[in-house]
Amino acid sequence: MRVVPVGTRKLKPSTVDEGGLLRMAWLGVGSAFAALNSQTNVLVVKGETLLLIDCGTTASRMLVEIGLTPLDIPAVLPTHSHADHVGGLEELALKGRYMAPFVKGGAKGDHKPTCVITEEYQSYLWNFSLRGGLAFSEQMVVDGTPGEMRFTDYFEPLRPRPISGYDRPSYRVEHGDLEMILMRTKHIPEEPDNWEDCFWSCGVVLDGKVFYPGDTRLDLELLQQYVTDEIEAIFHDSQSFPGGVHASLEELKTLPQEFRERMWLVHLDDNMLKLDGEAAKQIDAALEAMSDLRASEETTPQMLFEGHLAVQRAKEHAMDAAESVVRSYGFAGIARPATECYYDFA
Repeated sequence: MRVVPVGTRKLKPSTVDEGGLLRMAWLGVGSAFAALNSQTNVLVVKGETLLLIDCGTTASRMLVEIGLTPLDIPAVLPTHSHADHVGGLEELALKGRYMAPFVKGGAKGDHKPTCVITEEYQSYLWNFSLRGGLAFSEQMVVDGTPGEMRFTDYFEPLRPRPISGYDRPSYRVEHGDLEMILMRTKHIPEEPDNWEDCFWSCGVVLDGKVFYPGDTRLDLELLQQYVTDEIEAIFHDSQSFPGGVHASLEELKTLPQEFRERMWLVHLDDNMLKLDGEAAKQIDAALEAMSDLRASEETTPQMLFEGHLAVQRAKEHAMDAAESVVRSYGFAGIARPATECYYDFA
């Protein structure tokens, strides 16, 4: 794996000119409620294939940060139904149906994003999350009967195929140049100690090289089954405190070194940026100074701009310091957003 700084360059939605390598670019590396990092959604590029894994409430804003828009997203893979993972799907759907024809030409329905999704999860996602915002934009007539719009009016489902050889439901799917294995994970609710009693959530192996379990509690059996010798990187969610529905840093520290040495931490709550005490003081001081600026009637736009820069510098320093801490525990590091770098796999 190669970590490539990007600076101010626009992210290319193709790697054809680079031999069709596999690329991952994180739109954010924060948790659902993080204020210092955008939510953990990731762009996957291979050759001419572009896939967005999860489309949360901050996805659209972060796409603009790297020179793209929701209309540039041809395919999406939602891993589960929390808003930081599906909160931007309504925007993706509506822009694809009603804005894309004016921008790209054609008619409504000509620009439906592909959605990598099982039939079971499509039912949950539509009925529990998307239906209220999407089903009533138009009245559809099916077999002569007027009714609601459907998931397939907005998205083109791509069905993963069930495969055997694993202890939990697993699926294989090819999308363009990408080959993926999906598997059920142990995320919500907090109480069950097994994936069977959990609501739908999934992780994904990309091209046999990258394992992204999505949001999950500590699940050693999951890692033992899907992290083969060929896996170059594991991107695992991590929180600073125990309990809840995510793996804590203290829990991840108990994993065998063979996993930790390939593991990059994502889905970070704000306190994960404060693992280094001195860096924590600096970022708290920058945030307090910014709050004082906003409260003062004498604050000028230039002062606000400089305050924002100070917060950004403090955050970057805190990320570097936190990464040093997690590396001392044997981890590969902390994943960085696409405004800073992307990850290439030959």
